[in-house]
Amino acid sequence: MTKGRPPHKTLGEAKTIAKRQGELCENTNGRGLLYDFAIHLALLIVYVRVKRTRFELKSIEEIIEACDQEIRKLRSVPATPGLACELWVRSQNGMWHFFIVTHDRIAEIPSMPRPDNPGARRIRGDTPGPDQSVVGGAMPVLRDRFVCPFTIPGPSPEH
Repeated sequence: MTKGRPPHKTLGEAKTIAKRQGELCENTNGRGLLYDFAIHLALLIVYVRVKRTRFELKSIEEIIEACDQEIRKLRSVPATPGLACELWVRSQNGMWHFFIVTHDRIAEIPSMPRPDNPGARRIRGDTPGPDQSVVGGAMPVLRDRFVCPFTIPGPSPEH
């Protein structure tokens, strides 16, 4: 059974959105890995898997059914401090939906408001990316155990 054509256009749009979020780290091996690309934020690395659907998914149950393979791949990434896994789904009409995926839950992440047009539709590459600040308490991503090595107090160098 074939998996269909690779979603080159959709990946391009997703990477455009990701570049507005933080530093984009692209996979050199293509889509064979567990995620399509990574976004490096200040205290968080986000692994992103992109999925294009031919129809609008309206419930978490529909997302789980239509994106089963992508969700399984993201869930196989070992959970570590400072790492989040997200599923970005683009429907046929160009609307984007963002989901955080943990080993036992999936939750939709709202888009960041656009400063130039707060009520703008989430469509194609102009879509504002997911707003991880909203997720915080509802879906913790082990950020509380992340320690930046540059802020750890240590012995001061003697001059």
